[in-house]
Amino acid sequence: MERKWGGALLGALLALSLMAAGCAGEKTAKADQKQTGIKQAARVQQKNWPGGVINLSRARVRITLGDKVLWASVEDNATTHALVGELPITLALKDLDGQTAVYYQDVDQFPTDNLQMGGYKAGDIVFWPEKDRFVLFYKSGGPQFTGQVLGHVEGDLQLLAGNQLATFDLFLQ
Repeated sequence: MERKWGGALLGALLALSLMAAGCAGEKTAKADQKQTGIKQAARVQQKNWPGGVINLSRARVRITLGDKVLWASVEDNATTHALVGELPITLALKDLDGQTAVYYQDVDQFPTDNLQMGGYKAGDIVFWPEKDRFVLFYKSGGPQFTGQVLGHVEGDLQLLAGNQLATFDLFLQ
């Protein structure tokens, strides 16, 4: 009887150690993937902008909501560089809490390099890596989280309120 329990115990310990090794390997793989993404972020944008690396200090994003248009300035960081490679893009925005519009599709392929905790204000466009979401603050307040600021929307921010489609295009000045 002791032999039977000893074998079962040994098997359970082996299974637990394999699962723990797998989890550690998965975390390492995700960290490696994110670091690789940061290094390649500037090259990602060549997908839709074959002219090469874009000088983001000259870039503006047009946000089209039906027949209304807002403009946004952009930050120069790894996430923004990766995102501009996907533009133009149309996203389904969902109103989260009467203060923020959120894009809810899985977007975890974007690298980050300058995360900050909270302190977001009306007009901020933020990538929320923990939840794999893009958040547009149309009122001050809203959820507090660690995120990457991508830019700032200018104009009538109330146009972002409600569930709607938004098309994002990049323009160079």
